[in-house]
Amino acid sequence: MRGRAHSLRERTRGLVRVVRPLNSDVRSRMIFLVLSKGGYAQIEELVSQPGTVIWVSDGVLSNSDLAAIRGRGAQITNFSRRIEPRGAAIAEALETIAEHHPRQPVWVEHVPDF
Repeated sequence: MRGRAHSLRERTRGLVRVVRPLNSDVRSRMIFLVLSKGGYAQIEELVSQPGTVIWVSDGVLSNSDLAAIRGRGAQITNFSRRIEPRGAAIAEALETIAEHHPRQPVWVEHVPDF
């Protein structure tokens, strides 16, 4: 059984599963870094609420999508460059976010290799 659970963990590594809904207090403190259209689609309902802070890689959302999200009261920042889903690019993006939101937790979309 243990081997089976381990292999399941490996196959699902990086996938996000929300066990319980995040309340508005958590959303107001959590910063979201979204790297892909699929990643945004998975959390769209959660993050499109007033006061939510979202940073997205360039090209993830159209200008009209960005305007609509802002119109619902979310604070969304579109990076001027594409953020690669691995390595130094993530660290650099997190440094930029920390400059604007010091000491705030950041949810980072992880794109699995498989």
